[in-house]
Amino acid sequence: MFGGEDNKRRLRNDFHILELETVMWEEVKTEKGGPAPRYDHFAAVYADQYLLIFGGSSYSACFNDLYLLDLQTVSTESLCMLQLR
Repeated sequence: MFGGEDNKRRLRNDFHILELETVMWEEVKTEKGGPAPRYDHFAAVYADQYLLIFGGSSYSACFNDLYLLDLQTVSTESLCMLQLR
C-alpha cells in the first residue's frame, strides 16, 4: 500500500506491506526518495516484483507521473512517460 491520508488529514508517501502470516502491516523504507505525498492514485503490482504508482492528487496539485517500487531491492524510480494527445 502506498500513501493516502492519515487520521489527521495529512498526506502520506510511505509504503506498507501486509504480512499475511501475522496479518500485520509493515512499513517499507525505500533507499531514495519516491513519489510526493498523494491520494486518489492508482497502484498495481507487476510481475510479483514491482509496484507501479500513477497519478493522484495533493491538496494543491494533480499528478501525471509514474513511479516504480522494486519490492526486492526496495528502491523507487521515476519512469518517463510520453505525452499523449
